[in-house]
Amino acid sequence: MNGATASLIVLRITLPLSRRAVAVAALDSSTTARSEFRLGAIFVNGEGKYTLLVALRARVGQFAGDRSYFAAGVKG
Repeated sequence: MNGATASLIVLRITLPLSRRAVAVAALDSSTTARSEFRLGAIFVNGEGKYTLLVALRARVGQFAGDRSYFAAGVKG
């Protein structure tokens, strides 16, 4: 591309060519994070040794209550 600026070269050539590589890196990163969470959830025994993600996941729903009356707009 004769006369193209550096930013135009990046936008028109480099980014389209690297799209698949970025997708593979994102997939690999999410797979690694998921497997680390599962390893922590399976092999760690005792709440004092939980990783942060496992401890947060264990607390989901702990303080849940009946919130159906909020949706209706009335207090029961």
